[in-house]
Amino acid sequence: MNEAIQTDYAGVQFRSRLEATWAAFFDLVGWPWEYEPIDLNGYIPDFVLTFSDPLLVEVKPALYYAHLHQHTNRIEESGWQHEALIVGAKVFDRYGEDPDEGLLGLLAERAEGGWAWAPAVFHHCIRCHQFSLFSSDYKWSCRTSGCYDGNSYHKTVDLEKARVLFNRAKGLTQWRAT
Repeated sequence: MNEAIQTDYAGVQFRSRLEATWAAFFDLVGWPWEYEPIDLNGYIPDFVLTFSDPLLVEVKPALYYAHLHQHTNRIEESGWQHEALIVGAKVFDRYGEDPDEGLLGLLAERAEGGWAWAPAVFHHCIRCHQFSLFSSDYKWSCRTSGCYDGNSYHKTVDLEKARVLFNRAKGLTQWRAT
């Protein structure tokens, strides 16, 4: 396996270019983030998105959505008590329709019997007008502002727009000769 390439972005030195790319993506969509902000039980998450309900984000170099499921145990055993998101090396297109950011995990009181994982789908909240994500199988709420009313506040972001934003983030973090 290739070693990660440390990358500077926004005054932070990231352990990998992929982590820096996700930070740039979060900036492009207006999501506040902290890099490696806490130590959990034997685990340091890559990011916490500092929404009203914090969202842990783990970045993995997965090229296929199905490979994200391999990384749930570490989060489940960490003691984290909020939602979690696992993202990969790109915006996924599982069904040729909606863009999936990754795999969204919900904890016990929201998902009966422990953690439950489902696709995280990009959307614009038509109530607060922010770029957000929702769980395709569980809690259909705006993670950015907390808006909730079934699924009526959602306008799915088209796949091409999500890919353009992610490619723009990659451009912001690409290697440049000094």
